[in-house]
Amino acid sequence: MSSFIEQRRDPLLSEDFFLVQLEDYKESLYFDQEWWSWINDPHHERWSDPAGLPTRSGASAGMFMDNLEHLILLYSGGVSHEEVIAQLGVVTKEFLRHKKEFPDEQFYYWEQDAYQYLLWMFSLSILYGQDEMLPELVRYISKNPEGDDDPLWSMLLARLGYPGFPRGPESYIPEVYRPLFDAIKGDGVNPTKVERQASIKQYLKGWYKGCKECYWHDRHKAKHAIYFGYWAFEAALVTLLYELDDSSYRDMRYYPKDLVDYARANGIAEKWQALRVAQHPIAMPGSMVEQDGNWRCNLTDEQWQLRKGQRLPSQTHVNKDDMLFWVQE
Repeated sequence: MSSFIEQRRDPLLSEDFFLVQLEDYKESLYFDQEWWSWINDPHHERWSDPAGLPTRSGASAGMFMDNLEHLILLYSGGVSHEEVIAQLGVVTKEFLRHKKEFPDEQFYYWEQDAYQYLLWMFSLSILYGQDEMLPELVRYISKNPEGDDDPLWSMLLARLGYPGFPRGPESYIPEVYRPLFDAIKGDGVNPTKVERQASIKQYLKGWYKGCKECYWHDRHKAKHAIYFGYWAFEAALVTLLYELDDSSYRDMRYYPKDLVDYARANGIAEKWQALRVAQHPIAMPGSMVEQDGNWRCNLTDEQWQLRKGQRLPSQTHVNKDDMLFWVQE
């Protein structure tokens, strides 16, 4: 048996495709100075090209998303956690750069690719203890402009110290993510840990099939080296946050068991115990604030220092007011 087969974490990833993608990354647009000059030039807001080049903001977002794919590839290929963390540093740097340059850019979580990307980014940053991009990730989630929001996001954000995101009925949750919601809903008593564990097991059973609309689905069947791995990192995140016993599902496909082991061995579970998590409430425009503090808009870099009883501004963005919210820093 080759050393790569013993090393890899994803059994569907071949050594040849892994090595090809490592080389392709070195020649990717991330290292293309001309591409970066276009991204950094405001005059190229939309490039006129018959081939349909992306908007400047789209090309910028591609820099952190492509690096996230490469991170998952490294994890799938079995490289050390230290190497994965180094790549996570690149993802973090490019994500923070992008959000600063394009503050009103968001992930529309009702699109499944965006939903899964957000889950991956929250999970990896927390499980690896590299959570400096967490505040900006929260601001990167779009509020549903048509009304109530998916309660899974409201529950998860509250557990991470960001309570107040609008919460709609459970019918808003995509079917594939229902078991994940069942694993985080309720209080410290109900559901029981055994019930939460059963929900995670059910989630892992249906996760891949439920992601058939994602662009990366079925990539392991491709003839070219584009497969970076299949992982439900969010199952590991919930396992850590709710102190679950993963013995009944730790060997299931798509569950990154050694990432959970890494997080627990490095004190990350203790850091994220519910009573230790700092609170950063989310509030809607025009809301009265309940305590003194600095508030930051999700769509701009605008900040307001308010005292208890004062109200947040009702309008700050011309085109996306119905997606706007404020986060207390």
